[in-house]
Amino acid sequence: MAGYTLINDTNGSPALILRVDLPREIYNQGRLNVNYFLILLISITIIFNSISIFLIEKQVLFRILRLNKDVTQIKKSKNPSEQVVVEGKDEIASLSISINDMLETLKNYRNHLEEMVEIRTLQLNKSLQEKEALLREIHHRVKNNMQIVSSLLLLQTQNIKDQKYINIFNDSNNRILSIALIHEKLYQSKNFESVDVKDYIHELASNLLNSYGRTGNIKLEIDVENITLDINNSVPCGLIINELLMNSLKYAFPNGRQGTIKITFKQKDNNMLQLTISDDGVGFPKDLDIRNTESLGLRLVSNLAESQLHDEIILNRDSGTEFQINFRQKK
Repeated sequence: MAGYTLINDTNGSPALILRVDLPREIYNQGRLNVNYFLILLISITIIFNSISIFLIEKQVLFRILRLNKDVTQIKKSKNPSEQVVVEGKDEIASLSISINDMLETLKNYRNHLEEMVEIRTLQLNKSLQEKEALLREIHHRVKNNMQIVSSLLLLQTQNIKDQKYINIFNDSNNRILSIALIHEKLYQSKNFESVDVKDYIHELASNLLNSYGRTGNIKLEIDVENITLDINNSVPCGLIINELLMNSLKYAFPNGRQGTIKITFKQKDNNMLQLTISDDGVGFPKDLDIRNTESLGLRLVSNLAESQLHDEIILNRDSGTEFQINFRQKK
């Protein structure tokens, strides 16, 4: 620090400037001490923060990460029997204990649900078996009852002398047997809901051919795809096939004339089914209206095709007789 003063001469004019220097050692030492203190303070702060971060990572972050890892592993394994690691007695340890308690509760609840599901499954299986047995018995009884009615009709024909009435009884008997055959196929099926059309048509056509004694002069050509029909469709469809086959066997080949009857059943687009029954016999009269005729069989075919299968029947008389029915299977 420097001090200055002005000294005048005898005349009062400025003559000298007096300067006094005083060293500030105490001030300099104070500044140096302050710098040392700041350095020490910064060092202590860095050390304290490092220790704090280390302790936080070890005591908090590391444990939280491990807890998250354990929970993620349990989630992937989907096994509530596993437990998370519990360390210490702080809040994180309390959270781990709560998670383990929750997992234990979930495990007990899952075990209880598995027991209930197993019991319910056994009950449902038993109920399903009982219903299957009931359905099987129903179809079996319906088939047996229809066969009883068929047998009664056959017995009744033995007391009838008029061939006209014998033919009526025989036609009725064949209609009953065609329905009984459907219930027999349902009885033999695995799901009791659908009939294998291919197997049914082969057996029905063979039975009718034998029934009318036309195996020697009439050839059957059957082309049926692997189609299944439920009972709502199979009954009217079976009756239609029965009536058209009976009509061909009775009228298409008179006087022992030889010929061929063709049956095709195809799957078309948009869930449409096409049933075609044709023969190369004498054909239908040109003026015959199948919807307005005294023939019970033809009226039955027309009614079943239009009211039950909800489609119309197409008759082609160009070469022999061909009936075609296109219908969509009902669900």
